[in-house]
Amino acid sequence: MVSVFLGYYYIIASNLIVLFLYLFFIGRDGDCKKCDFYLDIDPQEVLTLLFVALVIILGVCANYMNFQLFIGPDTWRHHGVALALLENKDVPIGKFNFFHVLLASIFYLSDFPYINLWSILALFSIVLLFAVYLAFSSLLKFVGKKHVILVSVTIWSLFSGFGSLGYFLYSRSFPTDFNWILNAYLKSYMDIGYPFGFWIYIEGFWPQLIGFISFFSMIYLFVKESYDKRDIFLIICTFIVGYTTHFLEMSFFVILYTSFTLIRGKIAFSQERLLYLSLSEVLTFIISITFVFEKTGRFITFQGDIVILELLSITVATLLLLGFSDIAFINPIDYCYRFARNRISKSLPFLIIFLYSIYILGLLVWFSKISTFDFWQLYPNNILPWYIYPLRFGMAGIFSIIGFKKILEFNGEKPRFLLYSILFSLAFSQILGLNLAIKLFPFLASVNKIRIVFLSFPFISILAGIGFSEFITFLMGKNKKRTCLKLLTLSMVTVFVFGSGMVSTIQTIDFWALHNRNIARGEILALDYIRLNINAKGLNPIIAPSYYSFQLLQAFSGKFIDLQSWSQVQRVFAAKTRQEFVDSLILIGNPQFIYLAQRDIDLLNKKFKGSFIVELLKNSTPVYSTDLVKIYKISINVSKS
Repeated sequence: MVSVFLGYYYIIASNLIVLFLYLFFIGRDGDCKKCDFYLDIDPQEVLTLLFVALVIILGVCANYMNFQLFIGPDTWRHHGVALALLENKDVPIGKFNFFHVLLASIFYLSDFPYINLWSILALFSIVLLFAVYLAFSSLLKFVGKKHVILVSVTIWSLFSGFGSLGYFLYSRSFPTDFNWILNAYLKSYMDIGYPFGFWIYIEGFWPQLIGFISFFSMIYLFVKESYDKRDIFLIICTFIVGYTTHFLEMSFFVILYTSFTLIRGKIAFSQERLLYLSLSEVLTFIISITFVFEKTGRFITFQGDIVILELLSITVATLLLLGFSDIAFINPIDYCYRFARNRISKSLPFLIIFLYSIYILGLLVWFSKISTFDFWQLYPNNILPWYIYPLRFGMAGIFSIIGFKKILEFNGEKPRFLLYSILFSLAFSQILGLNLAIKLFPFLASVNKIRIVFLSFPFISILAGIGFSEFITFLMGKNKKRTCLKLLTLSMVTVFVFGSGMVSTIQTIDFWALHNRNIARGEILALDYIRLNINAKGLNPIIAPSYYSFQLLQAFSGKFIDLQSWSQVQRVFAAKTRQEFVDSLILIGNPQFIYLAQRDIDLLNKKFKGSFIVELLKNSTPVYSTDLVKIYKISINVSKS
């Protein structure tokens, strides 16, 4: 039942935050001056910034789960230090002094299980968000708008992470410590998603505090300099979602567009709206916890076994919170009547909600089929990669081209300097970090070369958001003629987006199953042994009976047989006689070693029982052996007589 309470906490926290904003920033009936505490803040901008903050919270949670920080050794050490502080023990805090004290304080003052506090700490970003909003809107009025943009982008680029500052400061004291360089660059793309106090490269919390401030100020200025608030809303949301949580599903943009469409106009606080909002959240919450339990057979436990679908449910709840609350006062029967009378042009909000519901239903149907993949049985406790990286191709490329064309349309009154700065900063920092990682760890080279292409998602997510907004604007423009044709086109595009995302998801399953964080350490050591003692000496490649092990050898060992030769490799293990075995070996380049994990041994005993290689291995001694992997040398003369 922990999953129920955890999700309930998130939803209640979101409600309280919005209620606070209503009471202190917007006020009842939309009249700010009736509030006891008055600030001259535009309500729509406040809601936009709040949405960004909530998405950041989701991003932080996704990062913790994506990198298994809930169950990693560092996490337990941090919690152990914090708990030791509570017991007045003398413990070496080191460079985590602020973070450990912060953890210990929250442990002491709250009733939350401490294992879940990592995600709760992200709520502090909201405080910084509004602090920056007020600071930059009041203290920098004497600076021209263009100069403010320049200053904010400069600060953000220097202090928000991306490895450069951490590497510079730390290398002055430890210039030869390459591990710190690696950490600074490899983990840099997560920096903006972490709560302050968790910068492992610099002592204290000031650098990351500056980073958060500059980053949020950039968001605020990005909104203020917008030529179209809907476009900028999409840019911000897709940037945060794509950059922090790696959600690049184009159908998610449909949700963002729907939410923004429903947040227009003057915001009013009413009991009727709150009622509709609560009902929507309850429905979403019930669907979420039911599905999570159905998929895993259990709810989330204190040990941190968290399913990414809970994040999806929280995302949906947030969208309902900010989007559907604006239509709660609308009579849905009236929209049903208009829709039934074929007055589609006047019932677009209802139609969008209908398509949105179909989309969520489609996701649930799709997710219900995922358990049939073998990867689910192999890694039941890990984050399933197709939940996090669903779309790489398809409509993302098309919308990106449209978006790129849009930002090239220069308007003297509305420059695109900030957007260009963001894109180039991201591209430079990401590619530089990966290139450095490849040099330090060559056995990850093949994976990281692929990731360089995939890590264009911050760039693509921004451009695709602009392109999708432009496409919707063009398709559903002021011209009401041929509305049915436009809606049909929009529906076809949506279906294609959803379908292409699912297809490309399947294509990336095998790749992400090979990620090193999904591989046991014993296998990592075995693959490293192959790289250093077999491939480095110029020996022939190594083979394995299972396709998963074969992929591991291709991705991590350096020298490998092409995957297109997989069917020929199978003939080696299926050979019944010595001559068939020798002929098959010669055909694939005469490999000299065999890689056997437990799954490979099981496969040999089941599928290749009675084959020549099984009998050969019975009398062989492995050249490398652990509890997880054994590597045998093929001791047989393969030269033809």
